[in-house]
Amino acid sequence: MVNFCRVIIHNTFKQNSFLKTSPRLSEDQRKVCEKWCSDRKRENLNESRTMNGLAILCKYLCLHFEKPKFFVLTDEYDSPIMKAVFNSKMDPEELSGILKFYIDVLASLLKDNIHVLGAVVTGIEV
Repeated sequence: MVNFCRVIIHNTFKQNSFLKTSPRLSEDQRKVCEKWCSDRKRENLNESRTMNGLAILCKYLCLHFEKPKFFVLTDEYDSPIMKAVFNSKMDPEELSGILKFYIDVLASLLKDNIHVLGAVVTGIEV
């Protein structure tokens, strides 16, 4: 799950790669963007950095566009959860750990993020 989320965050940073050169971000913040955009360097980002990756991206976008808050649009938020639930080889403890990590990622992005004014979240149809 961590790697799955890391790939999603990596792709989202790459869609916003202009942040790597944004004059409104500090040098350290631009380096963080560079790490997330790099195929090799993103592999070395630990679980904690992955959990907070989307929240960090939100902060950097606010800084770049000089906006205090914005809306987050999330499509098929439950796709990773559904894949984990329907994986018959997974034991309950492993599934519980995956669900906790994913909930922590969403909480970091949506609940505990001062840069998010609101969100539209959609799920997949099973």
